Amino acid sequence: MSSLLPNGWLISCLGECLNNKPQYGANTSALPFSDNLIRYIRITDIDNTGNLIDSVKVGIESSDAEGYILINNDLLIARTGNTVGKSYLHKSTNGKAAYAGYLIKFTLNNEKLLADYIFQYTQSGFYKKWVIGMLRHGAQPNINATEYSELELLLPPLPEQQKIAQILTSVDEVIEKTQAQIDKLKDLKTAMMQELLTKGIGHVEFKDSPVGKVPVGWEVKPLEELCSLVGVGIASSTTHAYTNIGVALLRNQNILRDGIRKTDMLYITEEFSEQNSSKKIYKRDVISIRTGYPGVSAVVPDEFDGCHSFTTLISRPIESLLNSDYLALLINSDYGQTFVTGGQAGGAQQNLNSSVLKAFPVILPPLEEQKAIFNTVEAISIKLRLIIDRKNKILATKKALMQDLLTGNVRVKVQ
Repeated sequence: MSSLLPNGWLISCLGECLNNKPQYGANTSALPFSDNLIRYIRITDIDNTGNLIDSVKVGIESSDAEGYILINNDLLIARTGNTVGKSYLHKSTNGKAAYAGYLIKFTLNNEKLLADYIFQYTQSGFYKKWVIGMLRHGAQPNINATEYSELELLLPPLPEQQKIAQILTSVDEVIEKTQAQIDKLKDLKTAMMQELLTKGIGHVEFKDSPVGKVPVGWEVKPLEELCSLVGVGIASSTTHAYTNIGVALLRNQNILRDGIRKTDMLYITEEFSEQNSSKKIYKRDVISIRTGYPGVSAVVPDEFDGCHSFTTLISRPIESLLNSDYLALLINSDYGQTFVTGGQAGGAQQNLNSSVLKAFPVILPPLEEQKAIFNTVEAISIKLRLIIDRKNKILATKKALMQDLLTGNVRVKVQ
């Protein structure tokens, strides 16, 4: 925060801006939600931006909710667990609700502190830094009501609080609308992949296969019959060969479903690279994660031709039989992930090994149709990436606005 107090602003603590003492929630177990129950809000029902997650809605009996019913503009903050500091501002439009024991309720004195303003503050970097600082004082991830009450706030006059909150809330609304577009495109992409990878483009005749009905003219073959290589990258220690400038070494964190992430890269020496020349990856290879998120796959782009990967699986399709982009799409699809995680491999797989991948039953359209299927899905992926990029820019804008508005570095005009 700014070292100079803006004109008209004051420093206060959260505890000085409340109508009554903070209150811990109910310690009653949740029930499956129904219309005759009151909604029961737990830490896990709140997402990282302070919105309720309706897909995990649970309930509580009226008798158990007595004394824990939220009113409009009550602020809830998580007091324990891995999400200490997470906040939710209750609005009456969200319906009648009670709150659970790992949350603390703060009822604000709106003559000192506006609810929408403090909620926006709890989304800021200043607040998150304070939470991290408080957690360092204890062995367990926990911040109690007394400690939250000591949260220091830089408070503008109420009209300015309201204006700041309105500006930041309007940005939130744009973010929510953008996220809704992202969610719709993701659903469309998933549905289109399912349709194209099983029914193809324009087919009307189908036949039985080992994986269900597929279009006439398609085949199902194990991956090893369609590749010149299905193997593993460097699996021995590499730390001694790290260098600032050298041959790129791709790791799990560099492999994403939509391509290779080029940040957080490691490099190994040319000498060590040549010692492991049989493990090199080449452009158009498909590399897949073995552990953690097994099966997540990406095509190696031209710029990483002749580089290396660390303990990843490497598939090298025979170009006349199998398109690399199509293969990555297939492995990343619900069909591919079901196989990878054990749906067709005899139980849940925490690791994906080369013998399992070699047996992966590739649904194989003719080569030109493989390319057409990928291009159709990729058109949606491009739109999706553009909208995700737009959302990230809006998030960056909000972060900059918070830095300016919540410190008074930039003052808002109040009518």
